[in-house]
Amino acid sequence: MRTALIAIPVVLAATAGAWTTFVRVRGDLAQQRADIASEWSDVDQALEQRASLIGDLADTGRKLAPLQGEVLKQVAEARAAVLGGPAPEDKVQANLRLSNALAKVLVEAENHPRLRANPVFLRIEEEIKNSEDRIAEARLKYNDSLEHYNARIQSFPHNLVARISGFGRNDAYFPTEHF
Repeated sequence: MRTALIAIPVVLAATAGAWTTFVRVRGDLAQQRADIASEWSDVDQALEQRASLIGDLADTGRKLAPLQGEVLKQVAEARAAVLGGPAPEDKVQANLRLSNALAKVLVEAENHPRLRANPVFLRIEEEIKNSEDRIAEARLKYNDSLEHYNARIQSFPHNLVARISGFGRNDAYFPTEHF
């Protein structure tokens, strides 16, 4: 009887401690997931701004020089995919296609002295470079948040809480070698 009187408060205290830890860790994981979403929002906004600028650059190039229709079509399709991609992975792939199309526009611009001398074309080109810097910074923050989250859900007690609460690994990294 005396053992039961001692064991009951100990079990209750251990249960309360475990529950408190569970709630704290679950809240931490939820906050990390929210931080990832916020960081992705910054990346997404920078990608969309860059896509708009590349569209403006292609339009300016089309007005001033006879750019190839196929290149303009690639820019338009990739730009639409960046602006309309639902998932980070889709946007990353669309951004790669847009970067390839931008490279083609810039190669064609090299063959047209009017484009290389046009202040509007050069200003947009400079804005694109600045937007790429913003993308790189936002991408690094986003990837760091993902890395931190993925590491946390593999450590004790986060791994137990993650399994119970349905928090899974997120591998939607933004590749860094393309910028």
